[in-house]
Amino acid sequence: MWDLGAPVYAKNFFHNILEAFPGQYEDFAVYHNTEIIATEIGSWFGKALEIPWASSINDYKILCPNNMLYWEAIQFAIRNGFNKFDFGRSTLNEGTYNFKRQWGAQPVQLYWQYLMDGQNSIPDLNSSNPRYQTAIRLWQRLPVPVTRLLRPMIVRNIP
Repeated sequence: MWDLGAPVYAKNFFHNILEAFPGQYEDFAVYHNTEIIATEIGSWFGKALEIPWASSINDYKILCPNNMLYWEAIQFAIRNGFNKFDFGRSTLNEGTYNFKRQWGAQPVQLYWQYLMDGQNSIPDLNSSNPRYQTAIRLWQRLPVPVTRLLRPMIVRNIP
C-alpha cells in the first residue's frame, strides 16, 4: 500500500472486524519460502463472497501472487457453495479494475452517498484527482516509520 501511495489501516482495524464477525471470513495468503508475500481477506453474507482487502509485496510482483490469491479465493467460494464472487470496488479503467476484469468480473455501478454539509458540489475523491496526486507522491517518498506515525491521522479521513 505504501508503494501505491496509500495509508493502510492499522492491524487492530482488521482484528476488530474479524472479531466482530466470527465465522464470516477467510484469510488467504501466498508464501514465498516462509515469507507471506500476498494476502487477502474474504468475507461473506448469505451466498456472496467478497474480497474487500488484498495486498501484496511489490518486490514479488514478477511472481504474480495476486493471481494465486484470487484463484484460491474463487476455489474456496466454489467449494463452499457461494453463488456470487464480489471482487470489491475499483475505479473504472484503473489497475485493480483491469486486474479484476481479466477474471471475467462484470462491473456493477455502485454509488457513493455524500453528506454535503453546505458544499455546493460533490467532492472529487478519485485518486487521479491532481489534488491527491501530490499527497500520493509525498507518501511514497516518506520513510515507512514516518508513515506509521502519520497513518492514524490520515486514514480516518479517507472514505
